Amino acid sequence: MNKYRVAELRKKRGWTQEVLAEKANITVRTIQRIENGTDVSLDTLASISNALLVPVSELFESIEEEAKEVEIMDMSKEQLIQLKYRKTITVSITLLVIAAILLVMSILGVEINELASGYNITLSWLAWVSLL
Repeated sequence: MNKYRVAELRKKRGWTQEVLAEKANITVRTIQRIENGTDVSLDTLASISNALLVPVSELFESIEEEAKEVEIMDMSKEQLIQLKYRKTITVSITLLVIAAILLVMSILGVEINELASGYNITLSWLAWVSLL
């Protein structure tokens, strides 16, 4: 039987079983079964790991079946790739929003006066540089 760390990870965040079940979109009974050591599907484990923001492999203390271990490690690698991608997209969108705000401000004629260097620089230059 596989040994899970779900209860430990859940308690570390100060969550009840109900909170984890809601965030993972599964039933409280499923959380109870996992915490009691009952095996569940990888889809369920993926939902829990996404709610806890950890790779699937971190949900396990030990895995008995070698084939299942390989499958779980592959899923964990895929999750890490997706997490990095989401972070990259988030940063890109944030920078584009900032650039758009600067561009709108420059069109409206808002200026940043007397920066540290003492020069007057309009926001249009900042907007164009940030868009690049």
